[in-house]
Amino acid sequence: MIQITLKQLAEMHHARKLAKHSEVPSQYVPKTKFSDKSANDLTKAIIAYMDAIGGHANRLQSQGQYVPDKVEMVNGRRVVAVKGGFRKGTTKAGTADVMVAYRGIVVMVEVKYGKDRQSDKQKVYQLEVEGAGVPYMIAKTFEQFTIDFSQIIKSRL
Repeated sequence: MIQITLKQLAEMHHARKLAKHSEVPSQYVPKTKFSDKSANDLTKAIIAYMDAIGGHANRLQSQGQYVPDKVEMVNGRRVVAVKGGFRKGTTKAGTADVMVAYRGIVVMVEVKYGKDRQSDKQKVYQLEVEGAGVPYMIAKTFEQFTIDFSQIIKSRL
């Protein structure tokens, strides 16, 4: 399994972009910087990592959606009425942030940053997933994610 740094991830990601856009001069293909300084940055890095090593990652959304009571057209522009409500999401409460797959192995990843901790619903979800035989991990840093992910893959191959 590949354990890489964020800098190495950026280099791998840029090389893939250059290959994908070979008709574009390399100076016009922007480099992407990766970070694990927020939950969103760490999630993006995990998804790019999976892509770089030939795996798959999918960010999971469990939030509901705002549904306005009324939408009107005023002077040709869509105007949404302020009053409305939320429609409950269709995923299970506590769903992990990212589902990753590599060589037929699926791992559910909960991303936590700083002092953020699992909610009770997330703990229940973890028990359900692990009870079904699917590995579940909590990622707090990119380095820690690559180490833990590598160990899970090695133990299952």
